[in-house]
Amino acid sequence: MLRLHRFITLGATLTVAIACGSTEPEPEATLDYETTQWLISSDGTVTDALAAGAMIDLVMRPGIVNGMLFIPAAITGTTDFSANLAGSWIKKGDTIRFNEVSLSFVSDLDWILTPETLSAADSVDDSFYDIVLTRIF
Repeated sequence: MLRLHRFITLGATLTVAIACGSTEPEPEATLDYETTQWLISSDGTVTDALAAGAMIDLVMRPGIVNGMLFIPAAITGTTDFSANLAGSWIKKGDTIRFNEVSLSFVSDLDWILTPETLSAADSVDDSFYDIVLTRIF
């Protein structure tokens, strides 16, 4: 069972603009993301969180992020969980770090930014997260 306290809302607003013809995001536009892949490995079991109904939706604006994290009872082992992921973000190279008010597992991951995706693949609290958020154009 995953630790529920780590699943605090990833509902975050993430604003980054993509310059025409450039692969480097510019912090001048609003970017919307939706979950397109989310696997959780814990205790030798791999769970397709997306297929189970979990989701992360993010909206990024320069320096701020808003969004929503939802994890169904089938994953938490108890009840459905949802959280607001409002906060801030910083970019260093192609890596995004979130600083959420709610301090969820999302802020413990390094997120890799490309022109079309925001992804993370790392361990937090004995669970490995493989998450891809795809930009909504």
